[in-house]
Amino acid sequence: MTVREPVYRIDVELERQTVAAGGQEVPLRPGMLVNADILLEKRTVFEWIFEPVLELRGRLQ
Repeated sequence: MTVREPVYRIDVELERQTVAAGGQEVPLRPGMLVNADILLEKRTVFEWIFEPVLELRGRLQ
C-alpha cells in the first residue's frame, strides 16, 4: 500500500466485530482500512462562543 499523506496507527476497542454494509453484516478482518473522526472533546456551540468570557470570569473570582 502506498500512502501519500500522513497516517497514524491507533488501537481501538470495538463493541462488535462486524459492520453493516449493503444490508449485510460483514466481519472485520485485520488490515482493513477505516476512515474515522476522533472526538477529543464535546462542547456545545454556547460553550465555544462564551469560553473566553467564562475563563475571564473564573480568573476574577
